[in-house]
Amino acid sequence: MEKNRIDLCGKKILCMYEGNAEKAILNILLDNSLLIFDRKMLIKGKPVRRERVNIIEKKYLSDDFRCQIVIIRVIDSKNEKFKLSKLYVNKVDSIINTITSPEIEILTVIADDNYDRYCSSNYSKPSLYCKAEYKNIKIKSEEFIEKRFSDPLVLVGAIKKHKKSIGKDNLTLFDLLI
Repeated sequence: MEKNRIDLCGKKILCMYEGNAEKAILNILLDNSLLIFDRKMLIKGKPVRRERVNIIEKKYLSDDFRCQIVIIRVIDSKNEKFKLSKLYVNKVDSIINTITSPEIEILTVIADDNYDRYCSSNYSKPSLYCKAEYKNIKIKSEEFIEKRFSDPLVLVGAIKKHKKSIGKDNLTLFDLLI
């Protein structure tokens, strides 16, 4: 499995996540030095929640940085638009969309060795499958993710298996691993 080359050398990174599960996953990977970037490279020293473009620009891109910025977005939609205004477009080297398609819950399904079972089920999305299988457990909560992936190598294994299932045309969390 070949990784896409992402050049972050000498750049500041704005890493955005969609929800609490993505936040917990990014923090596990950062805390265990498993990503191609670390907290020192991040604007504000941590991943930030996804917001509207104009809010992101004002909150995170308005500072005067001495280097180009790379925006990494951890999202589940391949078609979500993120267009910077003319005032900020020159500050940003690139925008990298990292896809968790179909949904971040797929990592739990894979880690629990239920991917084939999910694929043969009648559930159209991993979230529906997980709702039925995990009943009253909030599997997208930070607490669940931190407990489920307390061994970060289990998370890395799930990310690698997910990359195989999603194909090579899309960037995934796999492409951010060291």
